[in-house]
Amino acid sequence: MARKEEWISGKEAASLLSTKSGHEVKQSYVRYLAYKAGKIGHRERDGRTSEYLKGDVLKITVAARGKKDEAA
Repeated sequence: MARKEEWISGKEAASLLSTKSGHEVKQSYVRYLAYKAGKIGHRERDGRTSEYLKGDVLKITVAARGKKDEAA
């Protein structure tokens, strides 16, 4: 029997990653993870928006970037 895949919007994906990671993750980083890094499955919803595979999003935890030293 085929497994049903659940697709979510970029906003929902960013929200899930933010909650799981404990810091803000932007939609642009979700796009990066999908298109450049190849870690999240994606598909076109219409000519402008994409959807992301929820199972792939739930597998990822995004580490916080270190803050730059502002004294330098």
